[in-house]
Formats: sequence, structure tokens, C-alpha cells
Amino acid sequence: MIHVTCAVHGLQRACEEVRGQFGTIDRIILNVKKCFKKAPSRVQIFKTHAPNIALPPEPVITRWGTWLNSSIYYCEYYKEICEIVEILDLEDASSIKIVKKNLIKKCVKSNLV
Repeated sequence: MIHVTCAVHGLQRACEEVRGQFGTIDRIILNVKKCFKKAPSRVQIFKTHAPNIALPPEPVITRWGTWLNSSIYYCEYYKEICEIVEILDLEDASSIKIVKKNLIKKCVKSNLV
């Protein structure tokens, strides 16, 4: 059991290192989570404009791989997420400002891939 625990801990450390290398993506994931977490009106906007897409995942840093799964989600639905964020009001929340500022960076799409 000790060896299994050490191997899994090693994988978690590798995932943390990947997250650390992509700060812009981490900020996008964190702030999109904040945008939709406790805002039913924004969730409704999301469901109206993208009815066939699930809401963005909410990664938990202490759970292995949830951040990587979230980044895969954002890679697959990048265009749709950008369109939905553009609809949201900047004055509504500071997290929306942060997401909009980071989504327009040129490196985002390539970093997600």
C-alpha cells in the first residue's frame, strides 16, 4: 500500500506542476467557475446559448485530475465559452472581467491544446 500511495502522490505532483505552468488557463478555469457557481441568472444565460453543453466543470485542486479534465472541457468548447462570456455584463462581477481579459490573450487557445 505504501508504494501505491507514493505513486499516486507522484501523479498528483505532476498534475500540480502542469497547472503551475499554465497560469492564464488556471485563472480562466477558476474565474469561470466563480461566474456560474452562485448565479442562477448566468447559468440560465449559459443554458440558453449552449443548450447541448454541460455547465463548466468545477475542479477541486485536491482531487486528482479534475483540473486537467476542466482544461480539456475548455479546449473542446473554447468558442462557445468565449461567446457566452462576451454576453455577460462586465459590471456584474469581477470574475467576469478577469475571464474576459484572459480569454482574449493569443496564447490561450494554444495552451489549452
